[in-house]
Amino acid sequence: MQKLCRIFKHSEVEDSQSADRFPNENAKSRLPPPLYALIIGINEYTSVRNLNGAVADALNMKKYLKEDLRVPESQIHFLSDAQATREAIIKGLQDLIADERIHKSDPIVIFYAGHGGEADNPWESNDSKIQMLIPHDFDGKKIHGIPDRTIGVLLSSMADKWDHNITVIFDCCHSSSGTRTDDPESGLLARVTSVPDDIPPNLDDNIWSRYRGPATAPSFLHHGLRSHILLAACGADEYAYEMDGQGLFTKALLETLFHVGTQYITYNELWRRICLTPVKQNPQCEGHYKHRILFNSKALSHRRIPFNVRKEGDKYVISGGTARGIDIGDEFTLYRKLDSTQKSSPLGTFVVSAAGPFESTIKPLRIVRFKDFESALALQTRVGTQQDLRVYIPENKTLTKLFNPLDKEFLPPDRPRILRVGKEEAELGIEMNNQRVVFEVLDKHVTKFGLRRIPFSIKANMGALSYILDSAARFHWHLRRTDRDESIKLSDHVQLELREVVKREANLDDLTWVVEPVGNSLVHDGVINVVEDPKTMYGIKIQNDSALPLYAALFYFNVNDLSIEPLYQPVHAGQYKVDPPLRPKGSITIGYGSGGEVPRTFTLLEGHNVEIGFLKLFLSTEYVDLSDIQQSSPFTIKRPVSRVSDFSTISTWDTIVITFFLRKR
Repeated sequence: MQKLCRIFKHSEVEDSQSADRFPNENAKSRLPPPLYALIIGINEYTSVRNLNGAVADALNMKKYLKEDLRVPESQIHFLSDAQATREAIIKGLQDLIADERIHKSDPIVIFYAGHGGEADNPWESNDSKIQMLIPHDFDGKKIHGIPDRTIGVLLSSMADKWDHNITVIFDCCHSSSGTRTDDPESGLLARVTSVPDDIPPNLDDNIWSRYRGPATAPSFLHHGLRSHILLAACGADEYAYEMDGQGLFTKALLETLFHVGTQYITYNELWRRICLTPVKQNPQCEGHYKHRILFNSKALSHRRIPFNVRKEGDKYVISGGTARGIDIGDEFTLYRKLDSTQKSSPLGTFVVSAAGPFESTIKPLRIVRFKDFESALALQTRVGTQQDLRVYIPENKTLTKLFNPLDKEFLPPDRPRILRVGKEEAELGIEMNNQRVVFEVLDKHVTKFGLRRIPFSIKANMGALSYILDSAARFHWHLRRTDRDESIKLSDHVQLELREVVKREANLDDLTWVVEPVGNSLVHDGVINVVEDPKTMYGIKIQNDSALPLYAALFYFNVNDLSIEPLYQPVHAGQYKVDPPLRPKGSITIGYGSGGEVPRTFTLLEGHNVEIGFLKLFLSTEYVDLSDIQQSSPFTIKRPVSRVSDFSTISTWDTIVITFFLRKR
């Protein structure tokens, strides 16, 4: 293991007791915010083979928006077949940027069903290929496809003006189509076509000169983007199919939306419920804000993720292990199905008896209505002792009165317990100072850099204290947990770098710039030591020196305010296969290259001289959903045994932590 930090600018909240964590129950009765949509469906093409179900998909999406979400037709721009020319599609996107009826944070939906394609990249970039949408009038000579970077810069401009509440849905694919991809026997038709590789380098220069942005960042296929959520029909090397006059993906998506609604479901949770039949593709959910409620831009906190359960002989196996934070002694309640209200009767309570990296064995503990079953879903209802937060509280009448109700017997069983211990054993100290509660940092890895107290205080209020300690427990648990199996250390073969980056002019013709790293990595002996400079930009590189494809998730743990920010997460594909983003001998860049994120600058809170944090990288050979690790600061945001596989496959996980120290000059 190694160790990091970063900075946020927030104002102090004196009392967090009144804050809400979850959507208000009255939300159902409220009118949704105005939603604006661009819906495109193309069956008929002038130069490539036609499709059968794309227009039907677009009409069904329009029907869903009008009838289920009650979106006025005047707020839906619909293009089909001959209407969906290259010029009209681009104008439709530009009109969304210019539409003054839209207000900040109003939801925007962009839907496309039709052909996609892939071509050689005519621009300087880390990627050798570009992906394109194919308009009705495409001919590959005078009328080209619409490349990812053109759509990306338009989406970035849209987000800059209207915020990041943008959902992009593409029922098409972008794999090279050198061979026939249809399946006549099953009636499957692939939505992909061949694209000539001689794309002119000056294509869409007029758009780039108007909507300027970093040339490497805005590809709409990059999962690190903050501008929008992308719901894609398939993986990067797969095909999107239609059958019986409908796209498999759009049909499954709309059926799921009809069933679950949008009031309480997040993009991540939606993806777990989508089921394609027949399964020939793996839909992808990409984007920084995929933890939000659909179309709503409200983030959920402390969400409980359901796990699949299956029967193996006389054992029951849950689809989560130590990589996900599950351990021996954790308890789960099982259900045949879950809905947004969680009103279905439980099958029983089970306890983890053996925990592997990615799966765990559970056994019945307290049976409510247990009947034999082959599969089920599980929600965690009690956490084990490994998540306990150890705090030091000196003898003080006010503190004792505040802390006594927080005894483990009064806390909900699915939350970590708060244990009062001696100062040498504690992770956090609680004291009174001028009639306010202050929090002492007791982690020696932090105090050696000069941070001895969290720079926030609260009134002596039990509700506020409970909320902060709950956040602190999650913070310290996720920060300290790592794989106990020392036989395979992925961290020995993966390097994490932080480097300064600069903007360099690409050329004077299109007035675009690229971001490039300069100098050496700033990580030295597991520590990054940075002096505050708001003009200096930074980027991150994750280098995989192993021969294994890996999944990576990077989080920033801010000791100053107990927030956990996701810096990079893999694409989310629910029950479907997710492509490992960290290829053998490959790398991921954040803030430069083709990673899809903008560079970072580091600035201290006003009046503060130091900030300490940890950059923690989770590595695994199998996909693990870590999206619920993220949490807002409790000070600044109101409440809102494993299966044995063959020896040719290694199943393991690991972590890397980098300490980051930011200071004044």
